[in-house]
Amino acid sequence: QRPCFVGIGGTGVIGSALSQVLAGRGIHYVSLSLSDDSRTATRTNIHLDLAHSDGAKLRTHLDTIAVRHRIVGIFDILGISGAPAQALSSFAQDHATPIAILSSCLLYDHDGSGPVDETAPLFTPDTAAFPYITKKLNLEAMWQRSDAPWLVLRTHHVLGPGSALGCLPGHNRDP
Repeated sequence: QRPCFVGIGGTGVIGSALSQVLAGRGIHYVSLSLSDDSRTATRTNIHLDLAHSDGAKLRTHLDTIAVRHRIVGIFDILGISGAPAQALSSFAQDHATPIAILSSCLLYDHDGSGPVDETAPLFTPDTAAFPYITKKLNLEAMWQRSDAPWLVLRTHHVLGPGSALGCLPGHNRDP
């Protein structure tokens, strides 16, 4: 089977760049996204509205891709949550497929001595005042409970055409 890499929400700046790198290595790229993007011909897009999915459609699409290709990795660029995230975790466990989740920076309590790590979040899902932060904390807690092979890629900023640069503690985005 031909190796394949799956991008969840992968038709934008990150997915397009990733598809080109993978194509150069002989790895097919399949994105599962609401939006189609014609910037590159080096990938396949499966139209899927992940915001309104119960997870079953995502799992069905992943299983179908796995019949045709050997999935070597999954990159959740969108940061899906709820039932779709559970379906993704289940698939990754069943197929021993590594998954990376793109997440923005969250705020951590730090005394200035030593590296900043995730052992002391400034907020918990119960104390976060902003729904975005609550959603991210709940999502990451779900992955921490998962037996799937996962990694969170935490970025300060993702830059590309039309992107915003900056951090605002409430939601980590500030033009």
